[in-house]
Amino acid sequence: RLNVIVDRCNHDPRQRSVWISMARRARAAPVEVVFLDVSVEECMRRVLKRPTHPTLNSTSRSPQALASVVYSFSQNFVRPSNAEIFGKLLVFNSSHSTEHII
Repeated sequence: RLNVIVDRCNHDPRQRSVWISMARRARAAPVEVVFLDVSVEECMRRVLKRPTHPTLNSTSRSPQALASVVYSFSQNFVRPSNAEIFGKLLVFNSSHSTEHII
């Protein structure tokens, strides 16, 4: 059995359900959701430190444009919950607590 990691924001249950359904159809390992629970301000700091990100990079976009994307995303974000029926929900609120998950 292979493990697959989907590194994507999946900002609402509908988007997350696509990946959960795909895993079920493939009879994959149980789905575990890793939620990095950090502030919008922390997200913004992280975005500004990624000059080579394929879509949100600080080389080709102004800090104001990046902030607009981050804040817009935060307004539409729905926290994952166990009601979405995945195997496990792991919540981390600092970079130090995520070091062992991969």
